[in-house]
Amino acid sequence: FVAAFGDGEGIDLVVTDYELNWSTGLDVLKRAKAARPGLPVVMHTASGNEEVAVAAMKAGLDEYVVKSARGWRRLSASLRGAVQAAKDRAALARTEAD
Repeated sequence: FVAAFGDGEGIDLVVTDYELNWSTGLDVLKRAKAARPGLPVVMHTASGNEEVAVAAMKAGLDEYVVKSARGWRRLSASLRGAVQAAKDRAALARTEAD
């Protein structure tokens, strides 16, 4: 599954699984970051492993949440945190550019 969430002005967040019928979460991540480097991407998966998590984080993944009872409880906070961190980075970049 891949979901993109926005406020009507554009996409604010991408959530992807690792195993997709048509691709992988790593491909989704790389395409999203290539299109918009500051766009937060969260991988929520039960099919990844430590190697996938490390590769994804190196490629710019903002959050990696395992599908589990604990992961489901953590997902909402992870999504909000990823969006807030992206907003903070953008604000800092604007401040540094001035």
